[in-house]
Amino acid sequence: MDLDDLVEAILEHYEAMDLETRVLLPLKRVYWPA
Repeated sequence: MDLDDLVEAILEHYEAMDLETRVLLPLKRVYWPA
């Protein structure tokens, strides 16, 4: 797994992560029109 794969996995599973992990890695969802 390289860095790109890690970022993709984090973004894919972020909502399912426990609160402790999300506090360590705070992200905000941004919606972009298609």
